[in-house]
Amino acid sequence: MSYKDGGNLVFSSPQDKEDYREYKFGVPSTAPVATAAYLNSSSTPANILSYTTLGGVNYESYKTYCIKIIMLADNPARTPLLADVRAIALQA
Repeated sequence: MSYKDGGNLVFSSPQDKEDYREYKFGVPSTAPVATAAYLNSSSTPANILSYTTLGGVNYESYKTYCIKIIMLADNPARTPLLADVRAIALQA
């Protein structure tokens, strides 16, 4: 997924534990690798989530999805925190 807010990622203050930031990510319009999901602008209706398997089978739409969040920190004494996680999946 690509970062949608533009610019560099902004980090919250390490001193203020209530300084949470919101990030927006989206699905790319072209597949970055052969089996990655992308918004297919040539589908009917347009912008359907599509992906191709290693066997060459093309799928449009989905039944389930998952989101993996990997929390990273430069300092092991300051672990990242999540206050709220929201994910919206829309498909026609």
